[in-house]
Amino acid sequence: MVRAARANGPARDSGMERKRIPGIDAYGRRVRVTPREREAVGAYWSEQRVARGTLIAVSSLMAVMGVLFLAAGLFGPFLGHRREHAGWVLLMLGATLLPAGMLFLWLLRRRARLVSEDLALGVKIVVDGIVDACSALRGKAGAMNYSIRIAVPPGKGREHFAVTERVFMRVGRGDAVRCAYLPASRILLSLKADAVAYAIGESA
Repeated sequence: MVRAARANGPARDSGMERKRIPGIDAYGRRVRVTPREREAVGAYWSEQRVARGTLIAVSSLMAVMGVLFLAAGLFGPFLGHRREHAGWVLLMLGATLLPAGMLFLWLLRRRARLVSEDLALGVKIVVDGIVDACSALRGKAGAMNYSIRIAVPPGKGREHFAVTERVFMRVGRGDAVRCAYLPASRILLSLKADAVAYAIGESA
């Protein structure tokens, strides 16, 4: 796993008035999601269908294997299994795989629910903030995953957003940005800075 961080320039405050939004855990202005943004979010979510299906299958398999290992460890002596050490190993494997599989399934279902809630609400949050950190992580398949952390408003809260390589390369710590995102799922819809402008659905 590779981590990278960059910094450039002093912090700049855009001066936009910020307020707490009743009922939504975010600072900023409530603005209606445009039809283009709604379509782009739907396309983005559909593109991840295969990956989500794979993760669901793997998580389900982990949970099933956890149950089987637990059962083998608990009832092994009654089935003629007499190795105490092996029984403890099976119990430990089961106690690890079952909760992990259930947790992954819960996270996947929660993510889908949050996206559905955002699309049903049809509202985005528009805020001004300061880039607090930039990071790049190399995934298991070798692909780089880029993200930035924004103080919104500076000193009172921080939001993490996945971004494209183009955005990552053109913003740095201390840059003032205006971004729009979905309040529940935290999907970044748009970002504007002095050096770059991004909108969901655009080509990388």
